[in-house]
Parts: sequence; structure tokens; C-alpha cells
Amino acid sequence: MNTICLTGKLLDDPARTDTGKGVKTTFRLDVDGRHRLRIPVATWNHLAGTCATHLKRGRHVAVTGRLDHDEYTANDGTKRESWMVTATSITFLDPPPDSTASGHSSA
Repeated sequence: MNTICLTGKLLDDPARTDTGKGVKTTFRLDVDGRHRLRIPVATWNHLAGTCATHLKRGRHVAVTGRLDHDEYTANDGTKRESWMVTATSITFLDPPPDSTASGHSSA
């Protein structure tokens, strides 16, 4: 089983990309509150559209998904690896900055 659950604040606005596989958004999540542990997150399709529309830097979210690993060769010829969470669920833990209503949104 490969499941990961994290909470934190977005370090940047989600970047939306239209790919051959569908809509994708990516952003980094600060999970320790001190910007030391920055986790890259990707969302796809409907969830990606929701994140691109409703999330901004600083929003507090809970992310559930799987941990993905990639190995690649950098331009200088060195072997590198990267880790990313591919989200299957994002829960908005705070109201949008312009909202006066209490409660939570979920995607």
C-alpha cells in the first residue's frame, strides 16, 4: 500500500498545465511551518482544475495521495532522483481569504 496524508500551507500558487494526459497542477507544500520540509504535490484532471481555481499561496490544506519516485540524468550527466506526492484528495482547511462564511471546502 502506498498512501500518504499531509497537512500544510502552499508555498506558491498552483501551476496549471494542459498535458496529453489531461490537466495537471503542481505546487509545493510546507509541512513543518518553517519552510524546511517542502513537499512537491501534483494533482490531475478535475481535482487539478479545482486546485487551480480555488487555491493560492498560503492556503492551509490536507493532501491525501501516493508517494511517487523518479530517477533521471541531469544535464551534467549525474544521476538524480526526485519524490512527489500525487494527490487523490485535497481538503481545504481554511476559508478563502475573501470569504466571510465559516466552514470548510473540500475537493
